[in-house]
Amino acid sequence: MASRRSKNDESTADQQPPSEPSTPQVAPALGVEILRKLIDRAEELARQPLLEPSDINAFNQLARPQMARALGYKSESIKAVLHTGGDKGFWMGMTESDRQQEYHAQIKNKIKLLHSCVQHLEMELAMAPPVAAQLSRAATAGRSAMEVLERLADRFPAVARQLRNRQHGRPAFTVKDEYDVQDLLHALLRVEFDDVRAEENTPSYAGGGSRMDFLLRNEEIVVEAKCTRDGLDAKKIGEELLIDIAKYRQHPHCKHLFCFVYDPEGRLENPNGLERDLSREWEGVPTRVLVRP
Repeated sequence: MASRRSKNDESTADQQPPSEPSTPQVAPALGVEILRKLIDRAEELARQPLLEPSDINAFNQLARPQMARALGYKSESIKAVLHTGGDKGFWMGMTESDRQQEYHAQIKNKIKLLHSCVQHLEMELAMAPPVAAQLSRAATAGRSAMEVLERLADRFPAVARQLRNRQHGRPAFTVKDEYDVQDLLHALLRVEFDDVRAEENTPSYAGGGSRMDFLLRNEEIVVEAKCTRDGLDAKKIGEELLIDIAKYRQHPHCKHLFCFVYDPEGRLENPNGLERDLSREWEGVPTRVLVRP
């Protein structure tokens, strides 16, 4: 297997974390979301055919502060996940194929340990007194709800692909247009949120009423779903979103707006630029835009 590295004797051993003060631990529910995002990133690395020590070290640098936030500064748990092992002599004696196997084994071990940390937090959450759990949820509802929405958007393309591959010759559920996107997103929202209101009416604006796609009533978040098509380019999406914001901000329970743009055919030339340009506070409404293929 060809190597992407010029130095075969580079060690993947990460530096020991510096001594640092105790990090306040977030609520267990939010901690679980933080750790699951790290697991997603580690699984992405595990799927790469070639890995470098820099890939593993970059993951460790990302994971250290996030784990400290999710777990408090529980040094033993963090050290176990960040450990890479192997000195120069250990790596110099390996072929490139053996090194790649070792790198992937390290990533898989990190995934296993992170899952153990998630289970620990889920046990804490399950054993928490009901009132305390409700207070914890209320204290983090705004932030954790947006993180859940981002996770749903990230997984939406994979769910859509899976529904196309039905068993026993059953008709496929294909996501072809904006109505299909709304139907599938509605089902996913029901998994995570208790009060999902579809096509909620907004107060009259500019002489006419309007309907938002979804309102998460408890979280006070409006969710808008769009699907690219002929004539719906980045400029048109931006224009529609600004019109939506002007209408939705009239609703007393629209405190945030989350816009999911499904672009299965890759029509948008610069989706990252669209996200950066539109994810900001518009007319007093903090707005998050995510584009997924």
